[in-house]
Amino acid sequence: MEPMDLIEQYIEGKLQGEALTAFEARLNRDALFRKEVEEIRTLIEGIRYAGEQAFARKVQEWENAARLLEDANSSVRNTLMAQGMEAGRVRSDQEPAPAGSPRRKWLPIAIPAAAAIILLVWGIFALLPAPAPQELYAVYFQPYPDLLTTMSVTTENQQPALTFYNQGDYETAAKKFEEILQQSPQDDLIRLYLGVSQLQAGHPQQAIHTFEELMALGSSAYTEPAQWYKALAYLKAGQLDLCRQSLEEISHDPGHDYHQKAKKLLRALK
Repeated sequence: MEPMDLIEQYIEGKLQGEALTAFEARLNRDALFRKEVEEIRTLIEGIRYAGEQAFARKVQEWENAARLLEDANSSVRNTLMAQGMEAGRVRSDQEPAPAGSPRRKWLPIAIPAAAAIILLVWGIFALLPAPAPQELYAVYFQPYPDLLTTMSVTTENQQPALTFYNQGDYETAAKKFEEILQQSPQDDLIRLYLGVSQLQAGHPQQAIHTFEELMALGSSAYTEPAQWYKALAYLKAGQLDLCRQSLEEISHDPGHDYHQKAKKLLRALK
Protein backbone atom coordinates (compact mmCIF):
# COMPACT_ATOMS: atom_id res chain seq x y z
CA MET A 1 0.00 0.00 0.00
CA GLU A 2 1.25 3.48 -0.89
CA PRO A 3 2.35 5.72 2.05
CA MET A 4 -0.32 8.30 1.21
CA ASP A 5 -3.01 5.60 1.27
CA LEU A 6 -1.78 4.44 4.67
CA ILE A 7 -1.89 7.97 6.03
CA GLU A 8 -5.41 8.57 4.69
CA GLN A 9 -6.67 5.29 6.16
CA TYR A 10 -5.10 6.16 9.51
CA ILE A 11 -6.68 9.62 9.57
CA GLU A 12 -10.08 8.15 8.65
CA GLY A 13 -9.78 5.49 11.37
CA LYS A 14 -9.76 2.60 8.90
CA LEU A 15 -6.27 1.27 9.56
CA GLN A 16 -6.37 -1.89 11.68
CA GLY A 17 -4.32 -4.79 13.01
CA GLU A 18 -0.61 -5.03 12.35
CA ALA A 19 -0.72 -2.14 9.88
CA LEU A 20 -2.09 0.15 12.60
CA THR A 21 0.47 -1.06 15.14
CA ALA A 22 3.35 -0.47 12.73
CA PHE A 23 2.00 2.95 11.73
CA GLU A 24 1.66 4.12 15.34
CA ALA A 25 5.14 2.82 16.15
CA ARG A 26 6.58 4.92 13.33
CA LEU A 27 4.61 7.95 14.55
CA ASN A 28 6.19 7.56 17.98
CA ARG A 29 9.77 7.33 16.74
CA ASP A 30 9.74 9.55 13.63
CA ALA A 31 9.07 13.25 14.32
CA LEU A 32 9.21 14.22 10.63
CA PHE A 33 6.71 11.53 9.72
CA ARG A 34 4.46 12.66 12.57
CA LYS A 35 4.60 16.22 11.25
CA GLU A 36 3.78 15.03 7.72
CA VAL A 37 0.74 13.11 8.99
CA GLU A 38 -0.54 16.17 10.87
CA GLU A 39 -0.10 18.38 7.79
CA ILE A 40 -2.05 15.91 5.66
CA ARG A 41 -4.73 15.68 8.36
CA THR A 42 -5.05 19.48 8.32
CA LEU A 43 -5.30 19.48 4.52
CA ILE A 44 -7.97 16.75 4.46
CA GLU A 45 -9.99 18.44 7.19
CA GLY A 46 -9.76 21.75 5.31
CA ILE A 47 -11.06 20.17 2.11
CA ARG A 48 -13.81 18.39 4.03
CA TYR A 49 -14.77 21.61 5.82
CA ALA A 50 -15.00 23.52 2.53
CA GLY A 51 -17.25 20.82 1.09
CA GLU A 52 -19.45 20.79 4.17
CA GLN A 53 -19.80 24.56 4.07
CA ALA A 54 -20.85 24.45 0.42
CA PHE A 55 -23.43 21.80 1.17
CA ALA A 56 -24.58 23.68 4.26
CA ARG A 57 -25.50 26.55 1.96
CA LYS A 58 -27.63 24.12 -0.10
CA VAL A 59 -29.34 22.91 3.05
CA GLN A 60 -30.02 26.52 4.02
CA GLU A 61 -31.70 27.04 0.65
CA TRP A 62 -33.93 24.05 1.37
CA GLU A 63 -34.78 25.36 4.82
CA ASN A 64 -35.59 28.82 3.43
CA ALA A 65 -37.83 27.33 0.75
CA ALA A 66 -39.59 25.13 3.30
CA ARG A 67 -40.13 28.14 5.56
CA LEU A 68 -41.60 30.13 2.65
CA LEU A 69 -43.95 27.26 1.92
CA GLU A 70 -45.09 27.13 5.54
CA ASP A 71 -45.69 30.90 5.49
CA ALA A 72 -47.65 30.63 2.25
CA ASN A 73 -49.81 27.83 3.66
CA SER A 74 -50.42 29.93 6.75
CA SER A 75 -51.42 32.87 4.55
CA VAL A 76 -54.02 30.77 2.74
CA ARG A 77 -55.39 29.41 6.02
CA ASN A 78 -55.73 32.94 7.38
CA THR A 79 -57.44 34.07 4.19
CA LEU A 80 -59.93 31.21 4.31
CA MET A 81 -60.63 31.92 7.96
CA ALA A 82 -61.22 35.58 7.14
CA GLN A 83 -63.59 34.58 4.34
CA GLY A 84 -65.48 32.27 6.68
CA MET A 85 -65.80 35.00 9.30
CA GLU A 86 -66.96 37.44 6.63
CA ALA A 87 -69.57 35.00 5.38
CA GLY A 88 -70.73 34.41 8.95
CA ARG A 89 -71.20 38.11 9.54
CA VAL A 90 -73.17 38.44 6.30
CA ARG A 91 -75.45 35.56 7.26
CA SER A 92 -76.00 36.87 10.77
CA ASP A 93 -76.65 40.44 9.72
CA GLN A 94 -78.71 39.46 6.68
CA GLU A 95 -77.27 42.57 5.10
CA PRO A 96 -74.61 41.69 2.50
CA ALA A 97 -71.98 44.31 1.93
CA PRO A 98 -72.56 46.63 -1.00
CA ALA A 99 -71.24 45.31 -4.29
CA GLY A 100 -68.58 47.98 -4.52
CA SER A 101 -67.31 47.73 -0.92
CA PRO A 102 -63.58 47.00 -0.31
CA ARG A 103 -64.23 43.72 1.48
CA ARG A 104 -66.25 42.35 -1.45
CA LYS A 105 -63.43 43.26 -3.84
CA TRP A 106 -60.66 41.92 -1.60
CA LEU A 107 -61.84 38.35 -1.00
CA PRO A 108 -62.00 37.12 -4.64
CA ILE A 109 -58.48 38.45 -5.22
CA ALA A 110 -56.80 37.35 -1.99
CA ILE A 111 -57.41 33.61 -2.31
CA PRO A 112 -56.04 33.21 -5.87
CA ALA A 113 -53.08 35.42 -4.92
CA ALA A 114 -52.26 33.27 -1.90
CA ALA A 115 -52.63 30.12 -4.01
CA ALA A 116 -50.27 31.61 -6.59
CA ILE A 117 -47.70 32.22 -3.86
CA ILE A 118 -47.92 28.57 -2.81
CA LEU A 119 -47.47 27.39 -6.40
CA LEU A 120 -44.46 29.68 -6.82
CA VAL A 121 -42.82 28.46 -3.62
CA TRP A 122 -43.56 24.84 -4.50
CA GLY A 123 -41.89 25.46 -7.86
CA ILE A 124 -38.75 26.77 -6.15
CA PHE A 125 -38.86 23.91 -3.66
CA ALA A 126 -39.18 21.30 -6.43
CA LEU A 127 -36.23 22.71 -8.38
CA LEU A 128 -33.85 22.39 -5.44
CA PRO A 129 -32.08 19.00 -5.47
CA ALA A 130 -33.02 16.91 -2.43
CA PRO A 131 -30.03 16.48 -0.12
CA ALA A 132 -28.89 12.89 0.31
CA PRO A 133 -28.90 11.42 3.85
CA GLN A 134 -25.10 11.14 3.95
CA GLU A 135 -24.76 14.77 2.88
CA LEU A 136 -27.13 15.88 5.61
CA TYR A 137 -25.23 13.76 8.11
CA ALA A 138 -21.95 15.46 7.13
CA VAL A 139 -23.51 18.87 7.76
CA TYR A 140 -25.24 18.12 11.06
CA PHE A 141 -22.71 15.84 12.74
CA GLN A 142 -20.40 17.50 15.21
CA PRO A 143 -18.47 15.38 17.74
CA TYR A 144 -19.55 15.83 21.32
CA PRO A 145 -17.00 18.14 23.00
CA ASP A 146 -14.24 16.68 25.15
CA LEU A 147 -15.44 17.95 28.51
CA LEU A 148 -12.98 15.90 30.55
CA THR A 149 -9.86 17.38 28.97
CA THR A 150 -11.38 20.87 29.01
CA MET A 151 -12.03 20.60 32.75
CA SER A 152 -8.66 18.86 33.34
CA VAL A 153 -10.30 15.89 35.07
CA THR A 154 -9.11 13.05 32.83
CA THR A 155 -7.80 9.90 34.44
CA GLU A 156 -4.77 7.97 33.25
CA ASN A 157 -6.83 5.38 31.38
CA GLN A 158 -9.14 8.00 29.80
CA GLN A 159 -6.44 10.20 28.27
CA PRO A 160 -5.35 7.86 25.41
CA ALA A 161 -8.97 7.31 24.34
CA LEU A 162 -9.71 11.04 24.37
CA THR A 163 -6.52 11.78 22.44
CA PHE A 164 -7.59 9.43 19.64
CA TYR A 165 -11.10 10.91 19.82
CA ASN A 166 -9.84 14.48 19.43
CA GLN A 167 -7.53 13.45 16.58
CA GLY A 168 -10.47 11.97 14.68
CA ASP A 169 -9.23 8.38 14.99
CA TYR A 170 -12.67 7.17 16.03
CA GLU A 171 -12.05 3.48 15.37
CA THR A 172 -9.20 3.34 17.89
CA ALA A 173 -11.03 5.68 20.27
CA ALA A 174 -14.05 3.34 20.32
CA LYS A 175 -11.85 0.39 21.31
CA LYS A 176 -10.26 2.42 24.11
CA PHE A 177 -13.65 3.62 25.40
CA GLU A 178 -14.90 0.02 25.43
CA GLU A 179 -11.92 -0.95 27.58
CA ILE A 180 -12.71 1.86 30.02
CA LEU A 181 -16.37 0.81 30.26
CA GLN A 182 -15.35 -2.72 31.15
CA GLN A 183 -13.78 -1.24 34.27
CA SER A 184 -16.32 1.57 34.83
CA PRO A 185 -19.67 0.48 33.30
CA GLN A 186 -21.55 3.32 35.05
CA ASP A 187 -19.56 6.09 33.33
CA ASP A 188 -22.29 7.77 31.24
CA LEU A 189 -20.03 10.30 29.54
CA ILE A 190 -17.58 7.65 28.37
CA ARG A 191 -20.53 5.65 27.02
CA LEU A 192 -21.64 8.72 25.07
CA TYR A 193 -18.12 9.13 23.64
CA LEU A 194 -18.16 5.44 22.71
CA GLY A 195 -21.41 5.86 20.77
CA VAL A 196 -20.17 8.98 18.97
CA SER A 197 -16.92 7.19 18.07
CA GLN A 198 -18.78 4.14 16.76
CA LEU A 199 -21.04 6.41 14.73
CA GLN A 200 -18.25 8.38 13.10
CA ALA A 201 -16.15 5.26 12.56
CA GLY A 202 -18.91 3.92 10.31
CA HIS A 203 -20.76 1.60 12.71
CA PRO A 204 -24.17 3.28 13.11
CA GLN A 205 -25.98 0.15 14.34
CA GLN A 206 -23.45 -0.32 17.14
CA ALA A 207 -23.83 3.36 17.97
CA ILE A 208 -27.63 3.08 18.12
CA HIS A 209 -27.32 0.23 20.61
CA THR A 210 -24.87 2.25 22.74
CA PHE A 211 -27.12 5.33 22.74
CA GLU A 212 -30.15 3.21 23.66
CA GLU A 213 -28.22 1.81 26.63
CA LEU A 214 -27.47 5.35 27.76
CA MET A 215 -31.05 6.54 27.20
CA ALA A 216 -32.40 3.57 29.17
CA LEU A 217 -30.80 5.02 32.30
CA GLY A 218 -33.33 7.86 32.12
CA SER A 219 -31.73 10.07 34.74
CA SER A 220 -28.42 10.50 32.91
CA ALA A 221 -27.25 14.05 32.21
CA TYR A 222 -26.33 12.84 28.72
CA THR A 223 -29.74 11.49 27.67
CA GLU A 224 -30.49 14.42 25.36
CA PRO A 225 -27.17 14.22 23.46
CA ALA A 226 -27.73 10.46 23.16
CA GLN A 227 -31.17 11.09 21.61
CA TRP A 228 -29.71 13.52 19.08
CA TYR A 229 -26.81 11.27 18.07
CA LYS A 230 -29.17 8.30 17.85
CA ALA A 231 -31.22 10.26 15.29
CA LEU A 232 -28.00 10.97 13.37
CA ALA A 233 -27.11 7.27 13.53
CA TYR A 234 -30.44 6.40 11.91
CA LEU A 235 -29.71 9.05 9.28
CA LYS A 236 -26.26 7.61 8.54
CA ALA A 237 -27.71 4.09 8.37
CA GLY A 238 -30.34 5.26 5.87
CA GLN A 239 -33.21 4.43 8.25
CA LEU A 240 -35.05 7.65 7.48
CA ASP A 241 -38.42 6.79 9.03
CA LEU A 242 -36.77 6.04 12.38
CA CYS A 243 -34.64 9.16 11.99
CA ARG A 244 -37.73 11.32 11.46
CA GLN A 245 -39.47 9.69 14.40
CA SER A 246 -36.51 10.44 16.68
CA LEU A 247 -36.26 14.01 15.43
CA GLU A 248 -39.99 14.60 15.94
CA GLU A 249 -39.69 13.46 19.56
CA ILE A 250 -36.87 15.96 20.11
CA SER A 251 -38.59 18.81 18.22
CA HIS A 252 -41.75 18.42 20.33
CA ASP A 253 -39.76 19.26 23.46
CA PRO A 254 -38.99 23.03 23.45
CA GLY A 255 -36.60 22.59 26.38
CA HIS A 256 -34.48 19.96 24.64
CA ASP A 257 -30.86 21.00 24.04
CA TYR A 258 -31.13 19.89 20.40
CA HIS A 259 -34.65 21.22 19.77
CA GLN A 260 -33.71 23.73 17.06
CA LYS A 261 -31.26 21.42 15.30
CA ALA A 262 -33.87 18.65 15.21
CA LYS A 263 -36.46 21.00 13.68
CA LYS A 264 -34.03 22.12 10.96
CA LEU A 265 -32.91 18.60 10.09
CA LEU A 266 -36.50 17.36 10.09
CA ARG A 267 -37.45 20.16 7.70
CA ALA A 268 -34.54 19.26 5.40
CA LEU A 269 -35.61 15.60 5.36
CA LYS A 270 -39.18 16.46 4.40
